[in-house]
Amino acid sequence: MQTLSIVLTCLIYLPVGRVCQGFNVSQPQGRVEALERSNVTLVCVTSSETPPGPTRWYKGAGSERTHFYSGAPKGGDKSDPRVTWTMENITVNYSITIRDLRVSDTGEYYCEKYTKADENKPYASGPGVTLTVRGVPIITGPASRVKVGNDLELTCEVNGASDITVKWFKDEQEVTPELRDKSGGRKSSRSVIRLTPKTQDIKSVVRCQESGLSAQNPLEDKFHLKDTIAVLPGVPVIENPKLVLDDSVNMMCKLSGIYPKDIKVTWTWGKMFESSHSQHAEEHEDGTFTVTSVLSFTVKEDMRGIRLTCQAGYEGLTPVSGTVTLVVRAPPSIKGPQKRVETGQTVSFTCESLGDQDTSITWLKGETTVSGGQKMSWSDGTRSELKVTLNKNDVKSRIYCQIPGYRGGSVPSDALNFSTFILAIPEVTIQKTSAEDSHSISSFHCAISGFYPDDIEVMWLLEGQPLNSILFKSIKTPDGTFTAFSLVHVIVTNEVKQLTCVVTHMGNRNVADSVEVSKRSSSDVSDGGSASVAVLWTLKVFQICLFILITGLLFSIWKKTE
Repeated sequence: MQTLSIVLTCLIYLPVGRVCQGFNVSQPQGRVEALERSNVTLVCVTSSETPPGPTRWYKGAGSERTHFYSGAPKGGDKSDPRVTWTMENITVNYSITIRDLRVSDTGEYYCEKYTKADENKPYASGPGVTLTVRGVPIITGPASRVKVGNDLELTCEVNGASDITVKWFKDEQEVTPELRDKSGGRKSSRSVIRLTPKTQDIKSVVRCQESGLSAQNPLEDKFHLKDTIAVLPGVPVIENPKLVLDDSVNMMCKLSGIYPKDIKVTWTWGKMFESSHSQHAEEHEDGTFTVTSVLSFTVKEDMRGIRLTCQAGYEGLTPVSGTVTLVVRAPPSIKGPQKRVETGQTVSFTCESLGDQDTSITWLKGETTVSGGQKMSWSDGTRSELKVTLNKNDVKSRIYCQIPGYRGGSVPSDALNFSTFILAIPEVTIQKTSAEDSHSISSFHCAISGFYPDDIEVMWLLEGQPLNSILFKSIKTPDGTFTAFSLVHVIVTNEVKQLTCVVTHMGNRNVADSVEVSKRSSSDVSDGGSASVAVLWTLKVFQICLFILITGLLFSIWKKTE
């Protein structure tokens, strides 16, 4: 009953004066130290649940006093979103928990009780608690990568206290700092070390460690040197730049022993920039890489003699580059006689390859390699000359010249058909195919063989006078030359006359054969041997059959070649 009387008295007289003198706010911690990014609880306990009214937390005092947290902020006050009541069901415990502490949270915090009758004036205040937030060590390195062999600086800074001592370790080896800067005014401590990294430091780790609040479990930050060092290659190696005109090629630029692998590679030739390239990386045991940049393009005539540059580097560092002069080799070009040459003659062939002054040239006739080519070179090409003696079997032959291909096993070559320049002169022979008939008419045929090309005209002359004749269509023989036949019927008299078969080849060259014919020569044959009339008739029939057989054979060959 006495407690209830006190409560009623407080409720009645609270607006007038502080009659409940037994009420107090307790903040028993006094000083609290915590680590950045951790959580902390600030304790506040009231002596009783009454008088009713809000409890608020404020940071700082005097002009620096700001509202920090309350269940129902008034006016324009806002609560820090990282803060919650520590107890779910609040009666007398108004402790708060601050999550994810920052160094800026360092300060004094006051827990104050207000009444519903006067929410603007504190009814009771706690003595306050001083919170010190010590920052974790933070290592910072250079703004851009540092080439191995050059010095680099690492800075370790700890905010929130100026009495902190840090130690440096590279892997497990302690490193003496270059600078210790304790700035009390800024409540921070800073330490600097200077290192000269090597290639093997790609896998090294530097630690900055401080002790104090947690001597058993010191705070530290780690810095991986691979994040700040760079290993540049030597001069980039560009593969053999000899190219063949119109080839699609992949030009490669190899960068060995670099770090990191994402090196920037650019290709340039003349004033033209080429960005169509890809990169492939291969890692080595020491952590370095071999990077191959591949540039794809089609070889053009105007690329001959151009300087192609492969440049590689990292931001903030001087790049390295390699340059080659493009040797664009045109496919070989073969030249032969400009007009037709008779078989039995020697002809010269020339094979020329531009773009390479010391390439090899190989000659082939059909599938057989031919030796004896005379090689000549000059500043921008190579030439070879080959001499060949023609024969009729060469009508179907081809002459090749080849140069070795630079990529993919390709062998650029050029070829020339002998048929474009060879000239095979026909052989002409007259044969009598029948004896005189009752009207003294004999038949003769002219065999024309081994000629090329197929361009002939045939004319029969009897004592210089032209005769009507029949020319069978030319037939192509297996060696590529042609054969033809012409037939003529001649009235034979006792007078000896000269019968001539004149063959004009290619419109300007005549080849002829002649025989003497007369009736008397025929009768000599019939009378001289006292042969009977039956024998003569048998001979005539044989000649006729022979003529029919030859004619049929020629016709059959002609049909097969159609």
